[in-house]
Amino acid sequence: GGVTEDYGVTVVGKEHCAGQPLEVQWKAKAGHSAIDYVGLYKEGETSYFAMQELKTPGIEGKVTFQRPKDELAGNPRLPEVPGKYLVKYHTEGKTDQIKAQSEPFDVKACPPQGPKAGAAAGGSEDKPAGEDKAGAESAAKT
Repeated sequence: GGVTEDYGVTVVGKEHCAGQPLEVQWKAKAGHSAIDYVGLYKEGETSYFAMQELKTPGIEGKVTFQRPKDELAGNPRLPEVPGKYLVKYHTEGKTDQIKAQSEPFDVKACPPQGPKAGAAAGGSEDKPAGEDKAGAESAAKT
């Protein structure tokens, strides 16, 4: 089906770190299906690796992709590998009923201390060694 203006999905925020929760804003037409969901995709893939049901009947809302406590190895629910990802709005619980999709967004490998690292910049901790380690890890995974 064609993508309609009634539906939309947008990833909230500009910076995205591998393994960090992703917040997604969605909008839908009134009376949309109760089993609509947002799927999370690696760019170029045709099947999602994580999904969140909307769970709210309104015409807009947010869902957050986060790591579940029972996550299985090899079955990630978040972008674990830096690269481009996107989200798609699926209706009626069907994988082939896509009403909207986001722009691709970049996921980067961020230092483990999270986005607040900027405040500590310029300290003696600021060595490129961390980057080398992250590069070696991602190379080892392929």
